[in-house]
Amino acid sequence: MLALHLAEHREGRGDAHGLGVAGVDAGDDGLGDARQRLLAEPPAHEARQALVLVLAAVLWRVRSRGDAILFVLAEAATTGLTNATKYAVSRTRPLDGLVDTVTASFPSGHSSFAAVTAVLLIGILCPAGRRWPWALLAAVLALTMAWSRSYLSVHWFTDVVAGLAAGAAVGFAALAWRAWRLNRGHNAARRTPREATRHE
Repeated sequence: MLALHLAEHREGRGDAHGLGVAGVDAGDDGLGDARQRLLAEPPAHEARQALVLVLAAVLWRVRSRGDAILFVLAEAATTGLTNATKYAVSRTRPLDGLVDTVTASFPSGHSSFAAVTAVLLIGILCPAGRRWPWALLAAVLALTMAWSRSYLSVHWFTDVVAGLAAGAAVGFAALAWRAWRLNRGHNAARRTPREATRHE
């Protein structure tokens, strides 16, 4: 994730200059400008989407098609929630950012992406009794991503906190639905032999 993050910095910087946009200017408060900033995503975001598809393919291979679909849907929901909030709030970014940005500040999309990805991968891939070491590692990586966005002065502290919270919330909601679906399947499988015995 950190390598992808650095790649986005390099590509996003050049793209932002090409668009004539360097962050969210203080006097740039119109709805049309906010919409333009939201839609003017750097091409490096395509790398993030590609990563999601690669991870979904891995989940399909080692777990199930349902888990892969759930992963993609949760990632898409997180992106949609983040972008909708950016558009609605249209918060100005810090003026002394060390890298160029083209979208509004609140919440941090990098933080929400890191959080939802970490929660889903740990919840789907790791057995229940062995999650803590991997969960700790994933939490450190997600927090490092969030800290880097604040350190680079491209987000306020509340932006990264909100991003982490939004991503984690979507991830845990997706895992809760997955657990309900699995339990329903197990219960149905247990009922079927009993009903067959009764009919005999």
